[in-house]
Amino acid sequence: FAFAPLIRSSSSYVPSKKSTETAARQRSPLLTMTKTTMTISKQEENDISTNNAPPDFSSMSSLYQPKSPTILKSYKHKKNNWTLTYRYKPASPGHENDTPLLLIHPVGIGLSSWFWDNFLNEWDGGEVYAPDLIGCGLENGVADNWIPEKQGLFFPLSWAEGCETLIEEEILSSVRRRKRGKSNFASSLLGAFTNNNSSNDDDGDGVIVVSQGGLAPVGVSIASRNSYPTSLTGKNYVKGLIMASPPKWNEMITPIPENNLSDQYDFFTSKVRGGLAFALLESKWAVEFFSNLFLFSNDCDDEWIERATGDAACKEARTPVMAFNAGFCNARSFEYELTNLEIKTLVLSGLDDEEREEQRRKYGSEMKNCVMESLRGKNVLPWESPVQFCVVLREFVENI
Repeated sequence: FAFAPLIRSSSSYVPSKKSTETAARQRSPLLTMTKTTMTISKQEENDISTNNAPPDFSSMSSLYQPKSPTILKSYKHKKNNWTLTYRYKPASPGHENDTPLLLIHPVGIGLSSWFWDNFLNEWDGGEVYAPDLIGCGLENGVADNWIPEKQGLFFPLSWAEGCETLIEEEILSSVRRRKRGKSNFASSLLGAFTNNNSSNDDDGDGVIVVSQGGLAPVGVSIASRNSYPTSLTGKNYVKGLIMASPPKWNEMITPIPENNLSDQYDFFTSKVRGGLAFALLESKWAVEFFSNLFLFSNDCDDEWIERATGDAACKEARTPVMAFNAGFCNARSFEYELTNLEIKTLVLSGLDDEEREEQRRKYGSEMKNCVMESLRGKNVLPWESPVQFCVVLREFVENI
């Protein structure tokens, strides 16, 4: 069956406390599906539900990943009770107090958090968390798949919120437990001589967000929603933002027209045309061909091909790829967020990605606190140049 587009605005959106301009930039497209329609509606980004029960981590799982330097864990997302997974690498000795990294993987054929493994093999620093976005990472047999007919998602908001749950319920909790453990002895001594019973100030706790490629809107959303002065959540825990090979500046500030989104999504979800396209794109030949053409400076390696065409490329994992390839992450402009962020930002480009590198320079001139750097490689720098990528990130962390 085909999906006919229906565009409408959410009746629950009430911009009574905000200016029209501010309210407009807080909306994200919602994608839901029925058997006859595809619906794109709007939601206010700071509509934070207070009715959801707190996340239940009693079912936390840990699985050793033989091809990965990390441990796979799962958690419950506080919205809609999604079971999501993430890869975790503990801090290296001497780096326990470094600001943790949150890594946002690209979305595409067979891609999930395994994308970061080459980088993680080389990383010698603080804790690293690499979540699988909603609908991704199904190859591990733990995460829930995304079925649009049953549950709609806002893009990029829903992916950002899944990461925020991980940050708030796992990463920051771990940081604070560690700090409390170190301060218990000192506090017990000082308590005998002082009457200071004030709680610890957690405003200094935080993370550095690292996004890859076209998932920059997710990284920008997390950073803007959770750092001053743009915070929509009232929180201030994002301390830095790194965008590796992001879209061109104009692509980040120019919304894709709604009719284009509908047409492209209709194509990818059609059983005949979309089915044939995915069958072709998921083949080893196609993965190798397009990777060499668009992603790598030199030929992609065998491990890349094997993992991109392995269990991660199952049919159940196609739905997030459909939404991303249709352009939903860029359904609105991110100019407000980009030009008002005050946290330190680093934009990385590959030396062999000359056209995009040139057109990314506006990040440096238009953002308040942004530095541009170029590394050896093209569009998958963490995989292609992991050692150099580590050096640049370590310097960034040390200067936060």
